[in-house]
Amino acid sequence: MGFTLRREIVPLLLLAILIQVPRAFGAGKQVQLEAMAQAKFGDLSPCEQKLVVAVPTGESVFCGTIPKADDPANDPARADQWGHEREVRATLIRWLCADREAKLFVDPRGIQLTGAKVLGNLELDFVKVPFRIKIVNSAFTGRIHLMYAEVPELNLSSSRTKVIQADELVVPGGVLLEDGFQAEGEVDLMRAKLGAQLNCRGGHFDNPGGLALRADGLHATDVLLYKGFFARGEVNLERARLNGDLVCDGGTFLNAKGNAINADGIVASEILMREGFRADGPVKLQKARVSGSLDLIGGLFTALDLREAEVGNLKDSEASWPPAGKLLLDGFVYGRIAEGPDDPRARERWLALQPEFSQQPYEQLAKVLEQEGDYAGGRHVKIEMEDRSLLEGPINDLKWYWRIPAKLWSLVLKVTIGYGYAPWRALYWAIAIVMLGTYLFGRGMKYGVIAPANEKSESHFPFSAFWYSLDAFLPVVNLRQHDHWVPKPHHVTVWGIRYDEFLRRYLWFHILLGWTITTLFVAGVTGVLKHGL
Repeated sequence: MGFTLRREIVPLLLLAILIQVPRAFGAGKQVQLEAMAQAKFGDLSPCEQKLVVAVPTGESVFCGTIPKADDPANDPARADQWGHEREVRATLIRWLCADREAKLFVDPRGIQLTGAKVLGNLELDFVKVPFRIKIVNSAFTGRIHLMYAEVPELNLSSSRTKVIQADELVVPGGVLLEDGFQAEGEVDLMRAKLGAQLNCRGGHFDNPGGLALRADGLHATDVLLYKGFFARGEVNLERARLNGDLVCDGGTFLNAKGNAINADGIVASEILMREGFRADGPVKLQKARVSGSLDLIGGLFTALDLREAEVGNLKDSEASWPPAGKLLLDGFVYGRIAEGPDDPRARERWLALQPEFSQQPYEQLAKVLEQEGDYAGGRHVKIEMEDRSLLEGPINDLKWYWRIPAKLWSLVLKVTIGYGYAPWRALYWAIAIVMLGTYLFGRGMKYGVIAPANEKSESHFPFSAFWYSLDAFLPVVNLRQHDHWVPKPHHVTVWGIRYDEFLRRYLWFHILLGWTITTLFVAGVTGVLKHGL
């Protein structure tokens, strides 16, 4: 009996020892780290003491009396009312991150602070932090420096900060500046490399007249500036490289004296600036490369620069178009109009919003319409392009003695063959001229002005005003009418005009029109002549 009892108790004792040893070891680390901190910094505030005790086990620290992040008492807007119990020196945080011995005590879950008042500048330039930093619902009284630093994840959500300088920061995870995060001064993430998102959902970035968020050259999966995001000052994403999307839905970007968004050269899967998006200041997407959609439906723009940008799909609405003179489209290439107006006349109004005429946007629109099967729409756009070129294009820079004949020739091409895009217009002119000739030559026969060329003409080739007119008009086809009937001098006055002289002159004019219109028709059909090429 006694042996059996001992056999059951011994394993239980061993299990208890195995459980308590790590706890005792952990408690020992906490005591040791706290002693090291006190030796270096002297007396610790209540929140500092909680922090050094918590980091060896990876526990979260609530500096206030209520351990709930969403409690009003933990709102950093009230930081001026927070007492000494919430204070954490920035130098203590740096010591935990950078000190060779201290950081060995920190659990991989890292620093997790809520409701702290961080005093002084947080200097972590060039520091490789082996654990994440999560300081939320907190207030920073000084700057945050993370230039050339490395940290697995950075979370400052719902906190209030001053300037953040984090050029070339490396974060294998994401950077979270969301849920009411507020920065007074520039947040600089130039050339930062993130393994996940830059998430600024609902964040406020305030630096009037300067850069509110600088992330030129950023590498990340996505950049989320949406759902209540607010920036006063420029948001700079030049040459950013995103494996995913730039999402700005519901964001407000204010910088009337500069660029609201400068994303020239950005590479992304999609750019979304949809319902609720508002930009007071130019949005620059020059030379952007978007493999998916550029979606602007429901956005409000004061100026938009899409020069030399390339996107897969264009989605917009007339309400999202900027005012006249504030849309730049030269070199803009898009695969299709996935949503929005696709009527040629509506899109011509869109093109007319450019400050000056440029031919390429018209050619691009015509190409897209034709690819979608709307050949009539594409043709209409090309003709409108030539009309605008006639009014605003390079032809107007010529000297007057070259400009006037060039414009007259352009008008001839417009009315006869639609600048080469509607060559069948020449047929309408041909029919009208042949019918006019039929009438005039018929009257000439009646007045005795047209007579047989020889004695066989009347018997072998009876006169027909229609066939005579057509034979004279066509430059190649010979219907034998013009060979066997000719105008002759015969004094007949019609409407006060010598009809024989008039008809003789008109015949040469009729022949000249035939050569001209036929040549233009053939050149238009074969594509040899297209004005503007």
